[in-house]
Amino acid sequence: MENLVFYPYRFKSILKKKLWGGRRLETFLGKKLPEHERVGESWDLSDREDAMSLVDNGPHEGVALRTLLDADRYGIVGRMHARLFPDRFPLLVKYIDAHKILSLQVHPDDDYAMENENGQWGKMEAWYIIHAEPHSFVYRGVLPGTDAKRFDDLIERGKVEECLHKMQVREGDVVFVPPGCVHATGPGIVFCEVQQNSDLTYRITDWGRVDANGDRRELHPEQARNVIDWDLLEREEEGLTPTVSGGAERNGLLLECPKFAIEKVSLAAGKVSVGDVSQRCHVVCVIAGHGAIVTPMAGVAPVTIRKGETYLIPSVLQTYEITTPEAVTALRFYVPLEGD
Repeated sequence: MENLVFYPYRFKSILKKKLWGGRRLETFLGKKLPEHERVGESWDLSDREDAMSLVDNGPHEGVALRTLLDADRYGIVGRMHARLFPDRFPLLVKYIDAHKILSLQVHPDDDYAMENENGQWGKMEAWYIIHAEPHSFVYRGVLPGTDAKRFDDLIERGKVEECLHKMQVREGDVVFVPPGCVHATGPGIVFCEVQQNSDLTYRITDWGRVDANGDRRELHPEQARNVIDWDLLEREEEGLTPTVSGGAERNGLLLECPKFAIEKVSLAAGKVSVGDVSQRCHVVCVIAGHGAIVTPMAGVAPVTIRKGETYLIPSVLQTYEITTPEAVTALRFYVPLEGD
């Protein structure tokens, strides 16, 4: 494309109907949902052929994210990340309404995916809990001492939850899900998910669920068994904290892992948060309130931001401010640089 204009790009939500979905993306995030449909996911930043994000504001409204990247990858993601990710944007950001329990699943790492899934990336992800009903839980990892034989036996008997690590969650918690981690989100949770740009999921069980036609979703037992990290929880007990509790009261960096970092920005009325994008781009998801993104670049007007919206802040803008006339809460995602 010619005459690329840089500014904070907002993207249209890509809504996905799911058996386990509900209506709470509208309730908690203000997203307009199709009437009488169960919506489980809203993909808000996606550089994938089967789900490509389109700009929803400014001069480039309707333009695909991939088109922006092809026009000036350095200007969008920064010089170093343009070299590291020459073909696609590194992150995928979505909102999920787990009205009912999600399937039990696991994701491969980069090495396994590259070798067995036609050179694709693996999938590392994390969830920021926006809403959790009382007694909400997630399954995360298999209990120490679980091996493939016991796991398969419990699957066969419909009792796999006996070997799963069950965690209570509440608003503001962050749940880290590395490759190899068996996981499922329990019912009653709305969350924002950041992940590698990958859609590789090996489904272990869908709890006997069937669709409107009486069909069950495909399972991937062999691939799952190949990638499950049986010792994950034991290793984490030696130093890695999987959940950052008390996130509802925290500000700043919540989680950093090799593929992404999560920062929380909570501003009272009249306050300002400065973001540095001189070396890399930022993705900003607004989860409460409204405000504006202001940049010092000449000719770039302030962009109004509202709950439920997602923005890509190009690296060429160098810096930006989030300002607000009222309280606002946003999540900021980025890919760490060497030395961070």
